[in-house]
Amino acid sequence: MAHEDNPQVGKETAQAATSGAGAPAPTQDDQASESELSAEQLRAEVKKTRAEAAENRKKLREAETKLKTLEAEKLSETERKEREIADRIKAAEEREKAAWRREVLAEAKAMGFVDPEDGLNIPNDAEDISSALAELVKRKPHYVKSEEPAKTTTSAMSPAREKKNDKALPAFDPKRPPDLGDTSLWSRK
Repeated sequence: MAHEDNPQVGKETAQAATSGAGAPAPTQDDQASESELSAEQLRAEVKKTRAEAAENRKKLREAETKLKTLEAEKLSETERKEREIADRIKAAEEREKAAWRREVLAEAKAMGFVDPEDGLNIPNDAEDISSALAELVKRKPHYVKSEEPAKTTTSAMSPAREKKNDKALPAFDPKRPPDLGDTSLWSRK
């Protein structure tokens, strides 16, 4: 009957009956310490979870960095090879143009062009350079030296007078005024 007089004991017995067989029923002090332990355990779990998450984020960043580096190396190797191929193609085209230019200039000189550079006016895709140059000469005959001697023009002046005026004119110098002779005769009296 002592149990009936003490209400605390009745609660403990009821809790013991519901909590399981043979386990002592927790007291109020035990429940308070359990809730404190639970809060401390939760804090520890949260701290542990945060540390794991930080470690996972760090690993993720490292993995992303490695992936980017590998992709960049792969891409840069591919780009490097593409650039090398493009440079080789460009160099080959430049050599081909230079060879074509030398060939055209040599042929134009052999054909008697006044200025062999005029021979470069043929199409770049001409297969037969000499026939293309011959076609150019038909259209523009002044590109080739003529067989006829150049006519000299005669001066209206007599030969004696031409010798007198053979003196070359001095070059104009804007910093020096021209020599106009004795300027004392120019003054007005």
